[in-house]
Amino acid sequence: MMSYAAQNMHYLKEKYNHTYNMLQNYPNNDRLYQQIIMQDGLKNIIFPTSTGTELYLYERQNTVLSLALWMQSIAEMLSKYDHILLYGLGLGYHLKLLLEHYPNKWIYVYEPDADMFMTALATEDFSSLLSHPNVKAVGVGQTIEEKRQVIYPICNLAQGSCAFITIPFYEQRNPEELNRFREEFPVTVSEYNVNQSTLIRFKDDWMHNRLNHLATNLNSYSITGFKDRLAEIPALIVGSGPSLQQDIETVRKLKSHCLVIAAGSSLQALLHHEITPHIVVVVDGGPVVENIFQASESLQIPIVYTSTSNYKVTDKTQASRIHVFDDTDRVTCYFMGEDEREPVFRSLASVSGMAVQVAAYLGCTTIALAGQDFSFPEDRHYAEGVAHIGEQQRQATVQSADIYVDNVKGGQNRITLPYKVLQRNMEEVISWYPNIHFINTSKIGASIAGTEWLAAEQLYEQWQQGSVVQQDWFEKEIVHNAAGYGSERMEHTTAKLASVPGKLERIQQTLRGIIRQLSRLAELSRKNPQKCLNSMRVIERDWSSIVDEEVFNILFEPLLPAELQFFDSHLSLIIEEQNIIKKAKYFETYLGKIVQEISKTVPKLEGLYREAKERINGGNSG
Repeated sequence: MMSYAAQNMHYLKEKYNHTYNMLQNYPNNDRLYQQIIMQDGLKNIIFPTSTGTELYLYERQNTVLSLALWMQSIAEMLSKYDHILLYGLGLGYHLKLLLEHYPNKWIYVYEPDADMFMTALATEDFSSLLSHPNVKAVGVGQTIEEKRQVIYPICNLAQGSCAFITIPFYEQRNPEELNRFREEFPVTVSEYNVNQSTLIRFKDDWMHNRLNHLATNLNSYSITGFKDRLAEIPALIVGSGPSLQQDIETVRKLKSHCLVIAAGSSLQALLHHEITPHIVVVVDGGPVVENIFQASESLQIPIVYTSTSNYKVTDKTQASRIHVFDDTDRVTCYFMGEDEREPVFRSLASVSGMAVQVAAYLGCTTIALAGQDFSFPEDRHYAEGVAHIGEQQRQATVQSADIYVDNVKGGQNRITLPYKVLQRNMEEVISWYPNIHFINTSKIGASIAGTEWLAAEQLYEQWQQGSVVQQDWFEKEIVHNAAGYGSERMEHTTAKLASVPGKLERIQQTLRGIIRQLSRLAELSRKNPQKCLNSMRVIERDWSSIVDEEVFNILFEPLLPAELQFFDSHLSLIIEEQNIIKKAKYFETYLGKIVQEISKTVPKLEGLYREAKERINGGNSG
């Protein structure tokens, strides 16, 4: 029987590259389900069970009728929504019917069973379904990240609101997984909203930091040279939670037997108690992070930073600087170029999560957490000495906590939604490293899945027999053997920067043309509909030339997240409208708004470009 796998994987790569990459290492044919052809010519899949009985994906008799009855059963619900989340792909028969019967609805497909998905790709020709413009997302597998591949586009295009429909077989085969997905859906929507709120709040700071950090990066160490250098040394990642106060003296003793990593603001707590960590990890890009580095001692500690972090902090640092790439930062990758040897860490909005990835990259096989409470135990926010935000703001945050999370003592702590997202993200990071032993030492903080709980005192009893680590050990033994980015990287970055002014000018000229065309649409829609349609085609062509420009994705998208989301969420309205007068109005209202916003952003980017160029030319990197 013919296999469609290679052809379908091609279409998957074209449109759903993340899913394609995830399935690249799938074991070839080893786990595909058995297929049969039924009397009506449709294919079916046989699922073995532990009891020896067989389950079938579709009804063995009257399959076409059962599909029709399913469509009839969901018709009323679908009439209320423009967006559909289809749980389960099967062999695509349900999806095909949805696309045929609802040509104006957008569909997001989630297949929890990767084996089923690969069986489907080998069994059916999915080229028309995978490339269909109304299929907006495909997610495969049960990890949080695969679920994000479906839920995040729903948040972006449908504000998180959609019809939730399920292929009947999936309700019968694994109702627990279905219920788990239903529970995780609103949590992931909340995560998206928290991330978007953070993105919108700090978008200008982040772009400023990323461009100004180009000069800093070129004069810093790359983390690439540090891979697996600490395979024999455990790591202690210190957070700012209230529990740190209870363990601070044990942390002081542990420092001689492990790599102590200060995660962001915990540096203040450690220095307050006269404990100097071996390194500090920084990812925050807002001005408040400058408060963490006011003490002169804080500037003498080797710093691991992402380009999103506050450039004024790295400028002041007098110790070694180690740069890491993160997956939210397309700006730095674009200008500096990418090297397959360099790791790209996941940001996940958490400095502690970044610190875990750093420790894992360094080769640490045991990672302990101290002061990582991810909640407000005893209604307290931070450990003593942490003062980067004011007391009033700290109290307001604690008072707003209206969610409860299980703690290590068997009780519950109050928590806010952003902290809940951070806890979930930390647990996700931990799940990436099954070969690393994670220990949570907090006596009052939230439980952290994937960790063993162990009191800090017990941890010291175990670690005191290990290696003795001196304060300047990291700086002497590691940093002095590392390498920077080199002259070729400097030349590449300088050349990329030099091309920016011309590209910005071309985009601005095209925007002016679109604005002129938009101003005429209303009148043309009434007096000359055909000419109006021709103008719309010209506008669409010019708009496509802007959004297809690489520099648009790199520089404009990060600065206009809310504006672009607003436009994307109304795009289906523009496309589907058949009345020429209304369509012209939608063009002017929605496309006109985003075009004006992009045009206003050009001068801002020109100013940031000039500053970044001056820093590189003048060697101004701190």
